[in-house]
Amino acid sequence: MMIAGVLTIAGCQPVAGEQIDIVFKTPEEQHQMLETFTYEDYKNVYDQAIAEAKTYDTNDSLKKFIIYTLTEEALYYETDLNQDQVIQLAEQQKDELATWIRLASEKYGVTVSDEELDEFISQGPDKSDLPEHQAFADALGLTLEELNHDYERDLYEKNLMWLELEQILKEEYKTSDPQQIIELFEEEVQKELGN
Repeated sequence: MMIAGVLTIAGCQPVAGEQIDIVFKTPEEQHQMLETFTYEDYKNVYDQAIAEAKTYDTNDSLKKFIIYTLTEEALYYETDLNQDQVIQLAEQQKDELATWIRLASEKYGVTVSDEELDEFISQGPDKSDLPEHQAFADALGLTLEELNHDYERDLYEKNLMWLELEQILKEEYKTSDPQQIIELFEEEVQKELGN
């Protein structure tokens, strides 16, 4: 799911030279939501995020990351973000994703063809019956296939690349601990970004 792929924001995040303290809902609150939210609940959250994103004066390539950020805020944060903070977090997500893919490709030689990616999406996300997945597609006025193959293609590219990259990084980092591998590669991404 898109949110799981993007939900890497935690703790303090830099915003225009400041720090945003993001307070998350408790694990119990998040678990309760996951257990009880229906298609209609998710659709309402997405509809609101999309409507609010339309009020932002930004370029189209940032809009989806603004929607992601607003959705994360509604579902997972106690913290209320202002518009500048939402834009900064959206820009950060967009830059991190692009840098992640570039680093995996250029430094570690991991690439996927369009055909491989379409097959990966067809065999997984296209078969999703998660209510939040269909609700997001419907809120955007897309079919599930359009959501997966077009709108969120870069996220699935990252997921598919990770299957090969993780094996390479086990050797590079001399560890088989999945969490440590993720953290070390994230450090590389942040270094590339100048953080």
